[in-house]
Amino acid sequence: MSEEIFSLCPHDAVRNLPAWVELELYLRRRAGCPYPAQYYMDFETFYREGMPRLAAGYLNPLDLLSVVETRGFTALARSPHPEAVVAIAAADQPKDEAALNGATWAIVPRQFASYLGLYIAQQRGLRPGRIVLAESWLQVVRWVAEGRVPFGLVYKEVYEHLRDVSREGTQVVGEAEVDFAFHGFALTAQAPEALRTACQEALLTMHQTPEGRRILTGLGMERWLPITSLEPLREAVARGEAALKALLETTQDPQA
Repeated sequence: MSEEIFSLCPHDAVRNLPAWVELELYLRRRAGCPYPAQYYMDFETFYREGMPRLAAGYLNPLDLLSVVETRGFTALARSPHPEAVVAIAAADQPKDEAALNGATWAIVPRQFASYLGLYIAQQRGLRPGRIVLAESWLQVVRWVAEGRVPFGLVYKEVYEHLRDVSREGTQVVGEAEVDFAFHGFALTAQAPEALRTACQEALLTMHQTPEGRRILTGLGMERWLPITSLEPLREAVARGEAALKALLETTQDPQA
């Protein structure tokens, strides 16, 4: 059997790997976390090679929910930063969120930001008339900038981290930030109870030690927060998935 590993969401590995290496070493020293680290720079490799071997790691909301529900992982702690999604349009269009209703939206399938955007839209009384599927967030932005589609849904953090030239010709026309969705740290169901307790305590008390505060600063966090419930996240994903399924069933040509 392949060795179990410590890993994390590729988005975070690409942006700030040195700080995550320090966190992994901190948990090894403070909690005896035994899993060797293996990091991936793209999701295709991460899902193919990393997720089957994952025993401990920091995951995006969709993957966090998946390992808890399908593999019995324990969600130990969460990032203090809530997840957010933005709706974008061409820069020369009126900044009118209501115009989203009945229009064509570009999204990336099987991504939490897409489900969250569709869920929040339902809450605001907005429904796309048609959905087109992009292969990446950058492709969504390009399609909107080029006028191929009038609107797109993108992770707010991804959009803000794009270079100015990549965002050129687009603007944010709506956004939503929700505290029930977050990246979080999870541990395998096979871990001994003592290890789960030690890892959770090490994470939730990091801000109380000089070394921990230094690592947290590198991660862009003030502290880890406890996870009280995944139910609101579960509901948002279920409703977002259902909305997407219904839209695709009524779309003759889902490709742009």
